[in-house]
Amino acid sequence: MNNVPQDKCSEKESSPLSISTQEMPTISIHSSNKPKDYLNLVYFAFLYQGMALLFPYNAFIFLIDFYQERFCDLHLFYWSMITITILSNALFCLLTNIISDYISVAKRILTGHICYLISLVFFLIFSILVVEGVFDSLPNSIGYTPLLAGLITGVGIGISQPSYYAISSYLPSRYTQALVVGETISGVTSACFRVATKLMKPAESCQYYDTLIYISLTLAVMMFSVAVWVFIYYHKYTNYYLEEGNSDMFTIEYKVLDQEKEEEIDDTGIHQVASGENALLLTNNNLKWKDKLVCIFVAFKKYSGRRIAIFKKTCSLQLTLFFNFAITLFLFPTFITAAYKCHARLCDWVPIITLTVFMSSDFIIRWFSLVRVRCSSLVLLLISLSRVLFIPLICLFIFPLEQPIINVEYGLPIFLIVVCVFGLTNGYFGSVPLVIIPTKLNGRDRQLGSSMGIFMLVFALVAGTFIAFPFNQTVLYKSSNVTTNICCLRNYTSILQNATADGVCMC
Repeated sequence: MNNVPQDKCSEKESSPLSISTQEMPTISIHSSNKPKDYLNLVYFAFLYQGMALLFPYNAFIFLIDFYQERFCDLHLFYWSMITITILSNALFCLLTNIISDYISVAKRILTGHICYLISLVFFLIFSILVVEGVFDSLPNSIGYTPLLAGLITGVGIGISQPSYYAISSYLPSRYTQALVVGETISGVTSACFRVATKLMKPAESCQYYDTLIYISLTLAVMMFSVAVWVFIYYHKYTNYYLEEGNSDMFTIEYKVLDQEKEEEIDDTGIHQVASGENALLLTNNNLKWKDKLVCIFVAFKKYSGRRIAIFKKTCSLQLTLFFNFAITLFLFPTFITAAYKCHARLCDWVPIITLTVFMSSDFIIRWFSLVRVRCSSLVLLLISLSRVLFIPLICLFIFPLEQPIINVEYGLPIFLIVVCVFGLTNGYFGSVPLVIIPTKLNGRDRQLGSSMGIFMLVFALVAGTFIAFPFNQTVLYKSSNVTTNICCLRNYTSILQNATADGVCMC
C-alpha cells in the first residue's frame, strides 16, 4: 500500500468507478455594482434570526414556574428538559461541522426550522391537554413527555446555529454581531412574553392558560422566522458576499440548490459528490480497493488538517468561548434560580425576576461587541477564566439552604446586582470572540472558523450543565416537604388550611 504513487489518487482514466480527491475549480467573481443593504433590512433580518435561533430553548427555560406549579418534582422535569436539549444540540452541532462540506447551508437551515416548528407544535398540544385537565388523574411522570420537544429543539439549534454563523462570516462583521445580539434578544423577549402572560393569570389560580398563550406566541415567532430566512436567502446583498467570499463550488451549489442535485463538471467522468475546497470526487480510474483506502486517507488528512490549522490560528478565542460559557452554564440557571426561591413576598416570581435580570444585562452588553478594547486574545482568555470567582460569590446567597450567609431580607437586591454583572461579563466575552474569529481567517476558512466557534460554545454548554447536574441533585435539591407551592398542594386540604389568608406560597 505504501508503494501506491501519489498521483494515482487524482488519475482520470475511463475504467471502474473509484474515489479521489481534487481541488474544485476556482470561480472568480467581480462585480462593479456592489449592492447595498438599503434601510439595513438584511442586518435586521440577521438580528431577528439570531433571536429565533434560541427562542424555543429560552421559552422552555422560562416555563420554570409552570413546572413548579404543575409538577412538584421540579428537579426532575425542568432540568431533564434543559439537559436533553443541550445534549442533542451538541451532538448535531458536531455533526453539522463534519458535514458542512457535503450539505448546503440552505438545506441545513431549512431542516433546523422544521425541527423548531415540530417541537413547538408538540409542546403546544401537551399544554392544551394540561389546561383541559386530561393529565390531572395521571402521575407526575407524565411531565417527561415534553422531553421529546426539548430533544427536537436541540436538534434544530445544533443544525441552524452554526449554519447561520457560516453565512454571516462572509458578510461584514456587524452581521455576525447581529446574530450574537439577536441570541440575547431572544432571552429578553422570552422574559417579556412570560411576564406578560403570567400577569394575565388570576391570583391563586392553578389554571395554565397563560402557558398556552406563551407557547402560541413562541410558535408564531418561529413561523415568521421561516419567511425571514427566505428573505435573507434570496437577497442580492447576501448573494454578492457569498460569491465574493467563496473560491470553489460552494457558490454554484448555493445558486443551483433547487435546480440540480448533482452536476457534471467536465466530460472526463467526474461528478460532484460534495462541494468545498479539497472536495471528494468520484472519477473513473483503475485503482484497487487498497489504493482507494489510501485516497480516502489522503482526503481525510486534508479534511482534518484544515480544521486543525484553523483552530491553531484562533485557539485563544475558541478557548475564551469555552471557559466563558462553561462557567455560565454551571451557575445558570441551576444556582441563580435556587437563591431566594421562597422569598416571603415575591413567592415564585423570584426565579423569573432573576432570569430576566441576567438576560437583560447580557442583551445590553452585546450591542457593544463591535467596540473592542485593544487587548490580545490571550488577555480575553484570562479574563474569561477569572469569571470562576462568581461561583463562591453566588454561593454566599444560597448556602446553607435553611439560612444563607447573606440573608433573604437584605440580600436579594445585592444578589440581583451580582447576577447583572454576571450577565454583562457573559454577554461580552461570549460575543466578542465570535465577531473576531472570521477576521483572523480568509476565504472559506471563515465559515469553518465560525462553525467551530459555535461548536466550542455548545460543548461548553454541555460541560457546564454536566458539572452542575450533581449539585442540582444533591446540595441544591429541596424536597417537596421543604419547598412547596400552593398549587402543588391543591389536593391536600389539611395542608392548605395552613396557608395564609392572602394566599402567599407555602415555603
